[in-house]
Amino acid sequence: MSEAMTTGVHRNDLSSDIDALKGDLASLRDDFAGIASTLGTQAKERATAVRDTVQDSVQNSISSAETCVRDRPLTSVLVAFGVGVLVSKLLSK
Repeated sequence: MSEAMTTGVHRNDLSSDIDALKGDLASLRDDFAGIASTLGTQAKERATAVRDTVQDSVQNSISSAETCVRDRPLTSVLVAFGVGVLVSKLLSK
């Protein structure tokens, strides 16, 4: 084979390799975009579940505190007064 033909064959091989590499990179980009989208969706779902759990816990705590205050109003007032005195002593130092 002549040198010109050999160079032409190498160029064709190189061109087809570059085209294949471009296709592979485009496929990788699409795969990474899909993975990122899936991870984003999962993170959003987990955050929503955590938020719901925290909201339920806070609501239960509030209900429990309200019940305790209704059942023992004098004790609740005395505890609140004691906590206020303690906080004022700590902040005044």
